[in-house]
Amino acid sequence: MAKGNILIADDDAAIRTVLNQALARAGYAPRATGNAATLWRWISQGDGDLVITDVLMPDENAFDLIPRVKKLRPDLPIIVMSAQNTFMTAITATERGAYEYLPKPFDLNELIAVVGRALAEPRRKAQRLSAEASDGHFEEAARLLGEARRELDDVGSPEDRSAPEVVAETKAKAREALGDEAFEAVYGTGLGPDGA
Repeated sequence: MAKGNILIADDDAAIRTVLNQALARAGYAPRATGNAATLWRWISQGDGDLVITDVLMPDENAFDLIPRVKKLRPDLPIIVMSAQNTFMTAITATERGAYEYLPKPFDLNELIAVVGRALAEPRRKAQRLSAEASDGHFEEAARLLGEARRELDDVGSPEDRSAPEVVAETKAKAREALGDEAFEAVYGTGLGPDGA
């Protein structure tokens, strides 16, 4: 059984071939394309556990694609690679939500290690969430959610606070009560008052 399904997008056929072979030898199930449109189709269909993409593609820049991917599948790790070995390229990749930036040419062993770390991170997060749930974080989140719903029910007249204000205030209370990591974990599950 494969360690994970890896989606590769690079317009250079030689790089696709090398990555395909290296990832397959490392026990992964790679799938490669030469354009962003096919990559987006795969991602939107729920395919792939991780994405490796070049920045410059014939049909779209990866920096424009990453925010759409993160909106649809926020936990999907994306590794960006580029021959544009500039500090700004690395910063832009990080700002857009990439898990890692690798300048070309890169060491295949380094790439395999980064893929392994990126795929292991969601497992660690799930284990941490499970432990936190037993520590009462989800109970606290549920209590805060109930409080938010009661406050939202009370919002009615123009003099009262608006629903978005109540939601924002409740989220602030939840973040303070739970801490940043637990807050993100709970609200990332769709349990938050606005479903986000």
